[in-house]
Amino acid sequence: MTPGRSRVAHCAAIFRTAFTWYDSAAGVHRMKAIKPKTTLSRERWLEMALTAMETHCVSKFTLDSLLQVMPVSKGSFYFHFKDRADFLTAIAKFWFRNSTKTVIDELSELPADVPPQRKLWELMCRIKDLNTGRWELLIRALALEFPEVNEIVARCDQVRNQQVMAIFAEIGFEGKELEMRTFSFQTTYSLGTLLDLGMNQDDYDALLERQFDFFIRE
Repeated sequence: MTPGRSRVAHCAAIFRTAFTWYDSAAGVHRMKAIKPKTTLSRERWLEMALTAMETHCVSKFTLDSLLQVMPVSKGSFYFHFKDRADFLTAIAKFWFRNSTKTVIDELSELPADVPPQRKLWELMCRIKDLNTGRWELLIRALALEFPEVNEIVARCDQVRNQQVMAIFAEIGFEGKELEMRTFSFQTTYSLGTLLDLGMNQDDYDALLERQFDFFIRE
């Protein structure tokens, strides 16, 4: 290959790895890289973003503040997300799926004849093992500022309430007692899981058993 052809081929390779797109709504040009093999997946991007925002207390979301605490480029952001609203919707759905839908799906796989008390215990253990409570305050802080996040948080709370209330109803509680136990469980496991109590595993398991006894006590 001649030097001229080699240079053309090299330039062509560069242009194949990136392209410029125009966002007519924002009226700006952005450079967006075509996905290389090592690019983070969308799921991994969201997980890293949640962890970074929680670790560095990024509650007032801006793209610049996020990129300051993540080892990624602006091009990487725009590869996965159209804009801020798209990102916030995606991150709220990611939290909803991993903190709630996953648990409910696992409970649905239990045998039909499993006693409701066992379902409650399994629910408590799965919430503890997921350890997604650290993301709870962050998502709820974002929900106060962004309607798209608030909508998903409200839907998540509704799904959680329905699941927990169904288990307590199956145990035999009803009326005001059913509502109070559901509320007590929700405040303990939606907010209590945020607390790092510094317990060893044995003490934490003992606490879990005491909470379980409290919830099913007549």
